Amino acid sequence: MAFLSSRKSMGRAYWSICEPRRIDGKPRNIPIEYLGTAESLLKRLRGENNFTINPIRTVIRLCCSMWRLN
Repeated sequence: MAFLSSRKSMGRAYWSICEPRRIDGKPRNIPIEYLGTAESLLKRLRGENNFTINPIRTVIRLCCSMWRLN
């Protein structure tokens, strides 16, 4: 099951959608999609700065990532 994960770099939190997988018998969180900072994600969701979210592309990327990891 996918979940949101944040990582801090240079004092800022960067978000990504991750999925837990076992690699060489050890659990690892594999990033599926990088979302960026909370501010940039809000701008994309509101349609500012000419960013658009393509839901079909996101679903295809999620499916391809899951297929590659299996």
